[in-house]
Amino acid sequence: MTFGERLKELREQRNMTQHDVAIAVSKKRADIAGYETKGTSPNLETLRNLADLFKVSIDYLIGRTNDPYQTFIKEDDMRPVQIHVIDRIKELIRNDLSDIDLAYAIDFIEFLNARNIARKK
Repeated sequence: MTFGERLKELREQRNMTQHDVAIAVSKKRADIAGYETKGTSPNLETLRNLADLFKVSIDYLIGRTNDPYQTFIKEDDMRPVQIHVIDRIKELIRNDLSDIDLAYAIDFIEFLNARNIARKK
């Protein structure tokens, strides 16, 4: 699947127009249309903003993986508790958590990460 096809699919799954996406990532509607139909490519900042908007990885957006949450972290480099947490998250996602619940979960994990970074300073 191409980047444009993936972008359109994500947009339509969320019932968003090209205009909605453009506003969310500070671009013009014509830019979004170009990504979807003309094979144009966004810059890195826009790509990051699109991934954040749709809560997927950049690798998923550009077609490197079909797993929207792929992290490419090797399990060999992880502690057992980290592997357990990721497996549990995958299980919960399969159980059809709502988009808002998933967003809350991400926000909470980001809060914990920021708190731990602040403690280290």
